[in-house]
Amino acid sequence: LVFVQDGVEHRIYIQEAVDDPHQILWANYTSIEHFYHKLAAGAALALAVVIIYSGLYILSAAYQVDLMLSAPGVEPSAFAGILLGLLVVVGNALIAIVVDKTTDWAGFPSKDARDIAILVGAFWGTVLNTVFDLAVTAVMAWGLSMSSAFSQDPAGYDRILAEQLYALIWPGYLLPPLIAVPVVDHIIPYCLGILLIRSRLTIREKEARETLRAPPLDICWRYADLLNNLTICMVLLFFVGPYGYQVMAVLLITAMLTC
Repeated sequence: LVFVQDGVEHRIYIQEAVDDPHQILWANYTSIEHFYHKLAAGAALALAVVIIYSGLYILSAAYQVDLMLSAPGVEPSAFAGILLGLLVVVGNALIAIVVDKTTDWAGFPSKDARDIAILVGAFWGTVLNTVFDLAVTAVMAWGLSMSSAFSQDPAGYDRILAEQLYALIWPGYLLPPLIAVPVVDHIIPYCLGILLIRSRLTIREKEARETLRAPPLDICWRYADLLNNLTICMVLLFFVGPYGYQVMAVLLITAMLTC
């Protein structure tokens, strides 16, 4: 090809590119006719997930409160605490899946724009989950305070609420990103990739390298987790108790390990 400008010829050569720019999502440069409709539908879906998850969480907590009020002095079992903590993890994981699929389905033309949408959606979706978690925790603390009134060492509502918040934050909010993210994003795909390569004789070297390549670092997800964890940890600072500095120390350690 020859491009002529002011009588000067400029030759244009076309050759296969070695790699495409990762910030441009070429597949989404087709049509943005339904872009905002898809975003609205994704937001509605995320809200529906939050409501359904919160309903299950509230039912589980209501059962525990009813048990404590019907049998004064009885405290929730360790299994019940683990179950509530798992519900927190499952709720946040569902929000992450919905936000990831929605932003991919909407068709953002660039990765930067999609990362911004992921950060906003993941943070506010998790914040809604956190608000419901805090409300349920407050109700459970009230049930525990009523139950402890019949014990030999009755505790105040503030102290019990601080204990319940600490149990909710650690390990419910701070531990899963530290363990689940490396296992799900790196260890499991790498092990499955090795098994896949060993089981196929026709796989090429380039395909094998692509299979074992580490996934790209999406800093938006980690930043959203840090914002949400910092938000809920700061709530604990409003209550008098020995848990404020402990949870902040754990938050600092987990932040350094996940970054």
